[in-house]
Amino acid sequence: MLRMLAILLLVVTNAFDRWSVTSPVRFLQYDNIDAEHKAIFECIFNCAKDPKSAPLITKLYDVTADHFTDEEVRTLKLHYN
Repeated sequence: MLRMLAILLLVVTNAFDRWSVTSPVRFLQYDNIDAEHKAIFECIFNCAKDPKSAPLITKLYDVTADHFTDEEVRTLKLHYN
């Protein structure tokens, strides 16, 4: 499951990076989004080291959910469909 999540995040991150470079409109506070991506991967790596740790899995879930909520709000503000 963690491997699939990591692959999905890589695909999304790459698509996001291509969009943000070619689009005249960029996400507000792009550095914050980048920091969120790094936090997600840090959580994934921590879970890989200790896959039975409920607190680490909970943190991964929380960080990922917060990130996608934040990203969705940003796209809605920019009217990006």
